[in-house]
Amino acid sequence: MMMCRAATRLMSKQLDGPLSVRETLTLRVHVMMCKACRRCQQQFGMLHDLGDPFIDALPDSDENAQRHRQAVEQARKLSDDRSQQARSEGNENNDT
Repeated sequence: MMMCRAATRLMSKQLDGPLSVRETLTLRVHVMMCKACRRCQQQFGMLHDLGDPFIDALPDSDENAQRHRQAVEQARKLSDDRSQQARSEGNENNDT
């Protein structure tokens, strides 16, 4: 079963873009069984919804759009790197 830390990473990643089918199913199963993560997912959604009007209020410019794309890409890369690291650490622990 997925750990809560990995679930919250996927919740955050999900706000930036679509998850893979495997990530979606794994997160869905975890959230169904974990009350704390259900609450966390609701809070992530609420914060995301609250921030939307502020993003929409920003002046549209190519520079802002480019900065946003770079920030999202960096966040995805960091999330992917951490997920990969967690998986490799889990495999190392299983080998012992």
